[in-house]
Amino acid sequence: MIKNICVFCGAGSGSSKDYSDAARKLGALIARKGIGLIYGGGKKGMMGAISNAAIDQGGTVTGIIPKGVFSDNLINKNLTELKVTDSMHSRKALMSGLADAFIIMPGGIGTLEEFSEVFTWAQLGLHAKPIGLLNTNRYYDKLIGFFETSVTEGFFDSVHLSKLIISDNPARLLKKILDASK
Repeated sequence: MIKNICVFCGAGSGSSKDYSDAARKLGALIARKGIGLIYGGGKKGMMGAISNAAIDQGGTVTGIIPKGVFSDNLINKNLTELKVTDSMHSRKALMSGLADAFIIMPGGIGTLEEFSEVFTWAQLGLHAKPIGLLNTNRYYDKLIGFFETSVTEGFFDSVHLSKLIISDNPARLLKKILDASK
């Protein structure tokens, strides 16, 4: 059963309002399902959109930030809980430990790094938590293509790629993740 979902997303909003719209939809859906949102603690961009939407729906939202990395004016002060860690590494470890599933939204290099780590952990058998990729505006098509090439070229096993849950629709993605956890 999924009690908390960790969503990796950036402090930027992207070039299309579709990204923030998807973040708001996902945040609201997570809250309406009674699932806690675990995320990076920011109040701007995708982080702000998803956290504020979940808060507006009465959801439980936990932000996790590394000490000294974010200035006080970038942190969402309306959270249910804010946890401060000693480092980026301990931040990701705590986020992973609290999460029952992961969703990766469009974002920058930090989002990609967070995704890579939890996906690698799954490949190594360190967790069996569902991992979803929200492919808004086909944002991750080239990354998915890279994974497919990695399988074709023998660098990645298709069994691991098949476990990645992909959708361009927040509601469908959340449903697939909840179904995968049963």
